[in-house]
Amino acid sequence: MTKKTELTYTKRPSIAASYLRAIFLRRKGLKPGESLPDISAAWDQVALDPALLKRYHEACELPVDGYMPILYPHVIASPVYMSILTNKNFPFPLIGALHLRNHIIEHRRVKADEVFDMKVQLTEKRIVKQGIEFDFTIVLTIGQEKVWESVTTWLKQGKFGKEYDDSPNAGLLKTDPEARHFKDLEIPRGIGKKFAKITGDYNPIHMSKLLAPLFGLKRDVAHAMWACANSMAHLPALPEGKPVRVDFAFKGPLFLDNKSHIRVSERSGGIRFDYYCGDNDRPGINGDISLVEKGMKIS
Repeated sequence: MTKKTELTYTKRPSIAASYLRAIFLRRKGLKPGESLPDISAAWDQVALDPALLKRYHEACELPVDGYMPILYPHVIASPVYMSILTNKNFPFPLIGALHLRNHIIEHRRVKADEVFDMKVQLTEKRIVKQGIEFDFTIVLTIGQEKVWESVTTWLKQGKFGKEYDDSPNAGLLKTDPEARHFKDLEIPRGIGKKFAKITGDYNPIHMSKLLAPLFGLKRDVAHAMWACANSMAHLPALPEGKPVRVDFAFKGPLFLDNKSHIRVSERSGGIRFDYYCGDNDRPGINGDISLVEKGMKIS
């Protein structure tokens, strides 16, 4: 029987403690046929910090409208899912794990002064050619109402078996060769450190031009969730009144102190976009934003 671990928080958990566990805790690995451990974390009665929210708006160039931005729950949840991924029962070291995809549904807009409950849970795993993919879910509720949810997929590279599973969302987003150039942007030199102070994610690849090469990068890179939020700040707004679904696939590094641009293709009730860094002809992010029907679930 899979051991169940339930973490509970009454305030934002310490990101420093998670980093220490990531560095010093030994991991047992995952044997063929073993399931992922059942680890979840709950944080009830979460109230947004107005000062932190303001800094997020400024960093991402988002308009202030009295509501929580659709990607902001990932800022709040970041130290919570870090506590799961560095828990003693999690089988892999976090160092070297790659953030692959995000799938989000905002069932309704949440006012900046509303209080909600958050649950984060480790869920599925799949053996793929590159290693092992694993998902965790984040769900926000107000009373009995589910107001926001997401599925985040990570990859731990390595050899975990020879029989591969399908990755159901791997082909969901592909670069659109017919997309039109929409807007030129810039990835600021200091955005890695600025965003880290908001999220608590002090990964060296976002912080230091000197340390990033130790992780296989030519220099420091922007946090993908900053780039997604900054892209959305500049994209055409969808009509309000329906739930919104956002899908992202992270394809490559977004180097700091670089020019960038967005290409888009619009349709009724939705926008496909690709975010490019510098003169790279392959996008760093594929994204899709769409209106969805009430009650839609993330598959």
